[in-house]
Amino acid sequence: MAAAKLTSDPALVVATQQQVHDGFLVSVHRPDDHYMATELTRTFGGQALRCLVVYRTTAKQGPIPARALTTTLAETICVSLAPR
Repeated sequence: MAAAKLTSDPALVVATQQQVHDGFLVSVHRPDDHYMATELTRTFGGQALRCLVVYRTTAKQGPIPARALTTTLAETICVSLAPR
């Protein structure tokens, strides 16, 4: 998990860090649920595919609604992507 924590924000919580077919998936969020990000990087025949989903809210907007479910949805979308 240390690799996913290489960031300027030490408060990030690593929700997912796993190897997927031909790549790697990482999801992080802040404990206050005002920020989440999911990133998938995969390689196919020498080409790279990157999926990045970022969701950030302000204090006025409140926390991300259903942050865990939103993270799961972002991961599902990213893992389903494939090159043409």
